[in-house]
Parts: sequence; structure tokens; C-alpha cells
Amino acid sequence: MIEYSPDDWFKALLAALPEEKVSQAVSDDNALWINIEDNVSRLGSLTHGQINIKEIRRQALTLLETESKDFRVVVHLLRTLQHGGNAEELLLAAKLLVQYVQHYWQQAWPKNQTHKIRFAQQVIKRFETAAGSFSRGASETQHNAMPGELAFLAKLWSDNGYPTLAASADALFTLYQRDMSEPTPPTVVSAAPVQATRTLSDIAYRCRGTAECSGNQRGKS
Repeated sequence: MIEYSPDDWFKALLAALPEEKVSQAVSDDNALWINIEDNVSRLGSLTHGQINIKEIRRQALTLLETESKDFRVVVHLLRTLQHGGNAEELLLAAKLLVQYVQHYWQQAWPKNQTHKIRFAQQVIKRFETAAGSFSRGASETQHNAMPGELAFLAKLWSDNGYPTLAASADALFTLYQRDMSEPTPPTVVSAAPVQATRTLSDIAYRCRGTAECSGNQRGKS
């Protein structure tokens, strides 16, 4: 089984393919694609624990490296990184999205721009949902890196003629900046032990995540 290190994610995403493969949709009969779709659709469900996330990621990266730059594959790959709210994985997701938009956005499938925008908005929404988790769990280095990724993403979409997506990425930039600048509430220590109470909000809350400028700065194309 092929294992992927973080650096390998970018090598797989950016692996050279013939032009016809770059722009074509992954085949609906492709066994890897069928398995990816089936498993990603169960993220967050009662059967979530049965999903081999590492294997789904490997399969998605294999498709991107060898078969197609289909944006749907990228969306599913990013969802596996966004779902858990892990800061390191969220930052990796942002970096991968930036690289994809920079290199393949215009030519990759889907050709229908409405569909492409809708898929991108799904990715953006999951970044919105995960902002709080990122703020709480990110290191200083990760805190400093994320805004640059989102700023460059907004510029790329703006330069490519997608003002709606550019505005959404700008809003993400503002959201992550705001969450990271808010001070952490001080811990209040009670004089006497108090039994913890689970509220409906505690039970209902969960952070979901279904958008690098490595070396790039805002304003650089």
C-alpha cells in the first residue's frame, strides 16, 4: 500500500498528466472513485467509525496523480482533512486548495462553472465551520500561516474571474483573523468542587469539516 507523507500530497496533486487527463472527469466506473464516494458520504454518520480515512486519502491522491485533476476528487480529499477540525489538517487542506486553484482551476473538470462554484462553496462552508476548532488547536506557526493561504486563495479566484468565490475566501480570511485575535477566556476555579453538567448544547455541538501559497504572499500571482 502506498503511504503519503505531507510532502507527497503536493507531489500527487501536482503530478504531470496529459492535457486530456487534466481536463477529463474521473470515470464513474473507476473502482477507487466509487469507494471514495461511498465512504465520504458516510462521514459524520453512525458508521463513520468504520471508514478507513487513510485509505480514502490514498485512493484520492492516486486518482489525482494518475487519472484526473477532477475537482470532485479534490473536494472529497479536502473533506477528509476538514472533518475532524484538526488544525494541522485544516492548514494542509487550505494549502492543497490554493495549489489546485493556482494550477488546475480553469482547465479541470467540471466544465460547468455553476457546478464548479457550488463544489467550491461546499469546501468554503466547511472551512467556516472549522474556524473555531482551528483557533483553539493551532500552534503559533499555524495561526500565522492560515491567513496567508486564504488571502492568496481570494486573489487567485479574483484573478480567474470568480468574484463570488473571491469574496467568500476574503470572508474566510476575516473570520480566521477574528477568531485568532479573540483572547481565550480565563479559567475560573471554584472554591468547592462542582459536578459538571452536560447541557443540550454540549451534546449537540460537534465540529465538522465536505477552500499554501507555499512561498506565496498576498498580492503575488
